[in-house]
Amino acid sequence: MIAAGGAVENSEVAELLDRLADLLEIEGANPFRVRAFRNAARTVRDLPHSLAALVAEGKDLAELPGIGHDLADKLVGIVESGRFPALEEARARVPTGLADLVELLGLGPKRARARGGACAWPSWIRREQRAEASP
Repeated sequence: MIAAGGAVENSEVAELLDRLADLLEIEGANPFRVRAFRNAARTVRDLPHSLAALVAEGKDLAELPGIGHDLADKLVGIVESGRFPALEEARARVPTGLADLVELLGLGPKRARARGGACAWPSWIRREQRAEASP
């Protein structure tokens, strides 16, 4: 996923949290859970110090705004291993095409979910590409 052992950047961790929030939203997960990951991404992105440095110093990440103990443990895991098992599990549950709609085309998770449910998104993608290419 990302480099382990302290070389991880706050922006990389925040991106992972945002991706998980997107996938959870596609799945129709509890909106409060989705919001918790989005808020955590914002907190990590806006930290004045490196998350890796905080972990190396043994700081309690649960003291950060919007970060609970469970999420703090996940953040430590990301920094130490470079992996985010919760994201990997969500990617396995969400059809690849739906995740691609969010990541590649910049659709919001709700719109991607609606398009995926219609089972017609490949032709829809082609129409979008033609529309963008027209002057």
